[in-house]
Amino acid sequence: MSNMYEEVKRWIERDLCPFGNFSDRIEEVELDTADRYRFRFYTENNKYSIDVTDDGYLGCVVSSRKPRAGEEWTRGNDLPDGRCVEKTWDSIKNAIIRYEVVKLSKPVAQPVDETGSQRQMRAAKEIVDKLRDK
Repeated sequence: MSNMYEEVKRWIERDLCPFGNFSDRIEEVELDTADRYRFRFYTENNKYSIDVTDDGYLGCVVSSRKPRAGEEWTRGNDLPDGRCVEKTWDSIKNAIIRYEVVKLSKPVAQPVDETGSQRQMRAAKEIVDKLRDK
């Protein structure tokens, strides 16, 4: 393994693997080329592949783990890439965080559930009020 591979592995372990359990969270994927390495990890909805090469490249792609309704394929995107330096890693890590943060739902007022006896009491009160008004 190259020095760049080992450096990226340290960054991933430091930033993504609490308590040092790298192998529980990150796959080290064997590729057909001797100068390219891949780390892969998963979230609930996405798969991330981080590539590093001996000539100094670092990049990441994200792929959805399941297709959207009505589609036969999974969607994906390129995340930041560039020289294999910690600044590039930070850009990748920040893009992963942005990708995973979900939009909050607007609060909705919940309807009050009435029991059968409460409905009967309300209906009876409405009848009494109407009779009084006559």
